[in-house]
Amino acid sequence: MELARSPMTPLRALVTECAPYELPLEMADHWLYEWLDDRAVSVNPEALKIVAKSRFDLLVLAIVGNVTFEKAFRHGEMVQARIDGFSSGWRAPASFRVRRDRARTRELELLSIRSQLNVAFLYFKQKDLLLHYVSRDRTSLRHPARVNVYGKNPANQFRQEKTAHLVSVETTARRIGTYNSYFVYDKYAFVGQFYDSREWHALEARWRFLRRLDVANCFRSIYTHSASWSTGTDFFSKDHLSGSGEGDLGQVLDKTMQVANWGETHGICVGPEVSRIFAEIVFQHLGIEIESRIRAENISHKQYEILRYVDDYFVFAADQATLEAVSRVIEITLAEHKFAINAAKTRNYATPFTTAISVKKANLKTFLRTALPFDGPLPPLDDREISVHLKAILVDSDDESATVGTSLTQVEKRLLKFVGKRASKCKTKEDAHELSKYVWGFVHDMLFQYLSHPSVASAMKVVRALRMYYLSPNLFPFPESEKAAARFRANEYVHFAVHKAIQRLAEVDGSEVEMCHFLSLAGACGIRIEPSSKLTQALLAKISRPVPKAKGNQAPIFLLLSTMKFYLSDKTTPASLRRSLMKRARATADEILSRGYTPGKIERHAIQETFVLAIATCPWLQVEEKLTLLRQPWVIDVINQEIFRGSGGDKASARFLRRCLEEFDPSVINDRAAWPTVFGWKNDHFDSLLYEKQPQFIY
Repeated sequence: MELARSPMTPLRALVTECAPYELPLEMADHWLYEWLDDRAVSVNPEALKIVAKSRFDLLVLAIVGNVTFEKAFRHGEMVQARIDGFSSGWRAPASFRVRRDRARTRELELLSIRSQLNVAFLYFKQKDLLLHYVSRDRTSLRHPARVNVYGKNPANQFRQEKTAHLVSVETTARRIGTYNSYFVYDKYAFVGQFYDSREWHALEARWRFLRRLDVANCFRSIYTHSASWSTGTDFFSKDHLSGSGEGDLGQVLDKTMQVANWGETHGICVGPEVSRIFAEIVFQHLGIEIESRIRAENISHKQYEILRYVDDYFVFAADQATLEAVSRVIEITLAEHKFAINAAKTRNYATPFTTAISVKKANLKTFLRTALPFDGPLPPLDDREISVHLKAILVDSDDESATVGTSLTQVEKRLLKFVGKRASKCKTKEDAHELSKYVWGFVHDMLFQYLSHPSVASAMKVVRALRMYYLSPNLFPFPESEKAAARFRANEYVHFAVHKAIQRLAEVDGSEVEMCHFLSLAGACGIRIEPSSKLTQALLAKISRPVPKAKGNQAPIFLLLSTMKFYLSDKTTPASLRRSLMKRARATADEILSRGYTPGKIERHAIQETFVLAIATCPWLQVEEKLTLLRQPWVIDVINQEIFRGSGGDKASARFLRRCLEEFDPSVINDRAAWPTVFGWKNDHFDSLLYEKQPQFIY
């Protein structure tokens, strides 16, 4: 369904292209687009004009920075503001680490607000050129093919009686129910779809040999200047490196990625979809160069085929000599552009290319169809038998975490359909009890697999399954009074799972974002963690570590906000625990909102923006408590510079901050248009956000 167009529609890249998938649920809202949409007057390629309706709006715009106001603000008046299409001031992203498995982490970045606006204007102005430069190389398995319609399908919102789609990047063969991605992609949203495709089987039938090559540390190895030679404008960019970013596509991409990432030219931010498009432009250019060099080697195209998924190369060949020759050309070409092949990930296959994991995946699908039938009696499987079958996929696996991710995806997908179709057919409370017990065997094993082989992507799949189980009693066709026992049982099981998960996660490093996910689930399901419990003490210990430096891992601050939300929203939380949380929040504010937190050239840091707007909109804090945290040098300086143009002084800026906080109305905190929900303090939109948290783990 296409959504009604508004002045902000040209900047809809803010919705899907700027934030990492792995952010906590509370930070995954589309707040910036919806807040601006309510205030937008007009947008053109040069600027966005909006109306500031309140002092609080002015505070938000001050944090964005480089905003031009039509006139001085007077109480009760609305003021027009202009946000230019590009700001060259350097911004710092909030880097945060997530776990890939038990031993490895991945560093991702949350862009600053102004950097996100730069990206949105880039898409608006350059979308046609972007499409051109990502459509030149026939080897690409995932690249934008055309601009998508602006819309979503409200009928497919997260509901337990419906099947949730498991792909949130739209391809030419599949549509989804969340906000549409800015582009429609060819050919595969995920590499697993390639393995399951007819194309893969045709390749297997045609070629004898396959070598898979992986580019090491791909995004960190990309120079921003590479956008210029990838678009054929290297000479232009070198003559205009100090420009405003308003030139050709190569220059605009270069400057946009630089100012978003500390002004650095070596490496681009990891996480936002725009970074993957940047990488695709670079690798498409390299693909053309590789093909040219192979032709110069007099190697016939009938002897080989190259395909690439993001930074993974698939080299198919008729004989070993051709395989080696083609692989050598790829490696040499990449090396000349400062890329290296990760030798540890190089894999060689001889036909058939179908691996043991592919066979196990097929066997798992067969088992799930048998174990989770939509009709007829429930299979006579106990918890142990279910666990054995689901663990079988892990045996002899080279990458257990990736294998578990595959397993959890398949189980979750089938389980959602199974519960949706079977629950409404229960005729008695005994039938409902038997179904709930049977389903729990699968959900519990998903939890076990995740805790044994953890990753942030797997955590979200388990959270979705637990939420489904918690809500499943609503689907039973009984009067409300007869659902009480089923609801109690579901609550107890989910309570056990959440406590177990958080307890295990609190003991290991790099698990902060995963803990945020389970705390969100606990809050949405009304699950308490006793303030005097060891689990609460473990959470307090986790958030009481040293405040991260500006270039450090900001995930502990995400966890601090999630922990504050969980306990402060509970009216029974004792004053002593509230003081402990405020003490930690004050220590964090004193560090990140100090004048020396970032170097002088950095105008904003994404964690500063996030923390200030999160605390300012917290409905569980009084104005004086907020002032204790936010009346800090960085905030005062921002207000003085942006609102008073440097002439207001500290006292006037502090008074303005107080009036902004007094103006905030907690009763309408969930009105996304009224207030910037940079951090979701309430759980009203939990299920819709959970539904939109579909797999996008593509790096």
